[in-house]
Amino acid sequence: MLKAMGLDPADVAKALAGTEAEFKAFQERARQGFEDAQGGKGSAENRRRIITGYAEFAASLGLIRDQSLGAAQGQADLDAANKALSVDSDKAAGSLGNQAGATGEVTDRSEEATKALEDQASAARGLFDARQAAAASAAGVLSAEQELADARRSAAGDSDEMRNALDGVEGAEKAVADAKRASREAEVSLSEARSQAADDLRHLEEAAAGAAVAEGRAKLTLKEALRDQFLVKPGTDFFADAEAAQKVAEARQALAEAQTKKGDTAQELADARAKGIEGSDAVVAAQKRIRDSYDGEREAQKRLADASDQVAKVRADAADKVRSATAKLTEAQLDNIDKQAELTEKVFGAEAGNQALLDGLFRLAVSLDPANPLRQRLGGFITDLLALRAAYDGSDPVVAAVALGQAALTQKNPKRLDGGRAQGGPVYPGRAYSVNEMARYGVPSEVFVPDVPGRIVQGSQAPGVAPVINMPVQVLGNPDAATIAEFEKAGGRMINEALRQYSRNLR
Repeated sequence: MLKAMGLDPADVAKALAGTEAEFKAFQERARQGFEDAQGGKGSAENRRRIITGYAEFAASLGLIRDQSLGAAQGQADLDAANKALSVDSDKAAGSLGNQAGATGEVTDRSEEATKALEDQASAARGLFDARQAAAASAAGVLSAEQELADARRSAAGDSDEMRNALDGVEGAEKAVADAKRASREAEVSLSEARSQAADDLRHLEEAAAGAAVAEGRAKLTLKEALRDQFLVKPGTDFFADAEAAQKVAEARQALAEAQTKKGDTAQELADARAKGIEGSDAVVAAQKRIRDSYDGEREAQKRLADASDQVAKVRADAADKVRSATAKLTEAQLDNIDKQAELTEKVFGAEAGNQALLDGLFRLAVSLDPANPLRQRLGGFITDLLALRAAYDGSDPVVAAVALGQAALTQKNPKRLDGGRAQGGPVYPGRAYSVNEMARYGVPSEVFVPDVPGRIVQGSQAPGVAPVINMPVQVLGNPDAATIAEFEKAGGRMINEALRQYSRNLR
């Protein structure tokens, strides 16, 4: 019948074998991700590997859904499916109608799971971007905090700029002190110079008076020598004549020297008197020195004023930086709050979406026969997801959200969980509740968001129970191992279509 429909059973079996290989590949990625999570890696490469696995598995489920639409059109195909599923052949009669409805449910569940997986892969990237944005925002807060701390240290004087400015003040203050000391020394020198100038003038006056006296003595000596020479009779005593002449010559030389000295002293005295004490060379030099010291003091005072202004400027700039850094930190914190809020919304939505994905996969698995290999592989796939999520949840819920692709059911306003309802209780529209309907399959909880108010009750308290549909399949003949292996892969599609037809008949 598959051939009559244009479907080669070998191709169908090959496609399902490819799906099985993709299952195994994803399980390997999940296992590796689990090991990475156990080791605390949680790397971006691991997250990308998990997200890629979602996309590939979504494509696989789409292939199962599309090729299952024409897989159960005749008894021969049912026989092959029964062989693959190894169901009691005595209960196969009249099962086609029941299987048609079940196939519709399986296909619906496949479509639901496929859509959820596709949404998961897309939403995982969005959540990863939100986490990156939140991390960048948090880094911005840290940077702003560091900038504020630096600004506060600068304002307190703990900066190179402030230290340089304070060093400038210290150097200027030392220069002022040195200049003042030089001024005081110059003032003392001026006083000493004036005293010395007065002494020098007095000494000159005394020297001038002494020179005049010496000149008078030299004149008198010369006269005495001339007198003695006159008293010696010429030609009577050669030595007496020579000695008298020598005394006259010496007296004349002494007079000449005394007159020269008197003239020099008189000139010096005249010059000193003309200059006066304030005009003396020593006093003039001392006055120049004191002027220079005063100029140096003024320059040092100016340097000190400039250095003080620089300190004030540095402090003002530091205060401005503190205000700017404070404003920047406030802005960064507000931005971080927004980014964290966005991330929190995505995480809450992701958790609900991930639970919805697992629920959809469970519903798909439960809708299949327990012996169906697809159901068994789905169970292994879900087990890997739960283990990986548990490992990531234990280390970083945001990493877990990214790694598992949580965010399938994107909502405009993701709801937080308003408590569990495993024991029953009232529910209200628009709120999310944790229920425990899937505990028997190993799932911790489901997220339930009602549209209308109501109450959740335990199964034992419910007025009725859900119907159970048994789908007996008859196996005829003695198929060989190759046939069983082929229809083990193709039988699921045949039952899916039978259940789909049955479901349509019930509408």
